[in-house]
Amino acid sequence: MTPKQDRIDLARYYIAKARDRYDDGLILKNMARYESAANRLYYALFHTANAVLALKDAASSRHRGVKTLFDMHFIKTGTMDRKYSKLYNTVLEVREDSDYEDFYIIDKVEVDSNFVQVKEFIDYADAFITDVATGHIMLDD
Repeated sequence: MTPKQDRIDLARYYIAKARDRYDDGLILKNMARYESAANRLYYALFHTANAVLALKDAASSRHRGVKTLFDMHFIKTGTMDRKYSKLYNTVLEVREDSDYEDFYIIDKVEVDSNFVQVKEFIDYADAFITDVATGHIMLDD
């Protein structure tokens, strides 16, 4: 296998993982377990960001590091819409508040909205990976 194919395979692995976390989050949301749903939703987003970062052979073991690398390689370059960076910030903040803040009351409407937007990002990233794999989008290595 080529290094490019290895990166594409890793990206697809992360997308599959993102979809699993998203589905887990939906189950929890439907059970009215919004804090746990927000946690799984964040990890769906985190794995999606890692998927596109894999295409650039970029990685971080830290959550904010992933966000920084995502912004550097895809947002600041104009490759992806800034709304995905804002979404990352929002979903991360909700996850951190619901996981760590005492008496935090999660907003069901916000969680529902975040689910819609994260699904859009997963689907967008999946299509982006396919476009890179088929040569429709060229990325600098």
